[in-house]
Amino acid sequence: GHLPEALALCRKVIGATTVNAGQPERPIPYAAVVYRTLGQILMEWNELPEAETALLKSLELSRFIAAAVEGQMESSVALARLKQARGDITAAYAVLDGIESDSPMTKAMVSTQRVRLYLADSYVHPGALKEALRWAEGHILRPVDPSWQTLETLTLARVMIAGCRQAAQYANIHLSDLKELMKFLDEQIRNA
Repeated sequence: GHLPEALALCRKVIGATTVNAGQPERPIPYAAVVYRTLGQILMEWNELPEAETALLKSLELSRFIAAAVEGQMESSVALARLKQARGDITAAYAVLDGIESDSPMTKAMVSTQRVRLYLADSYVHPGALKEALRWAEGHILRPVDPSWQTLETLTLARVMIAGCRQAAQYANIHLSDLKELMKFLDEQIRNA
């Protein structure tokens, strides 16, 4: 409900990054966070070109912040989601492949986003669901703590649902084949 106000605030803060008209842009501390937030809001509104510009600016500015690894990861994951929204799964995978970190949080965020790409891609490439199911084998549903594990838990639930749907489709296909076979055999017995 407050996205318009948040968008206006982001734009106001970004506007404050220039001293005088015509002067070069001078990033304020943590401007990368503002650009990332702006990009995420614009993604929600499906303003993908402007969102991409903001996310790329966030990645550029986060290089100037000493403790920006998590911010870079969050901007990169958002950029991967944007590529996915545009239907470019290959580019989304490429963005995720470019994220390097030993942080458990970063590893979890990147792997869950990759699994979400597998799920989206599974409609076109059935093997992608196998990758998602392989990831799920090493995870269990558990109470969520810390908060970044929420994404992992929700992704696991999505994979479990997709796996159940696949199993149900498989059972329906084979069940209908079995029913046809039983019908055929029944007719053969009657005609014998």
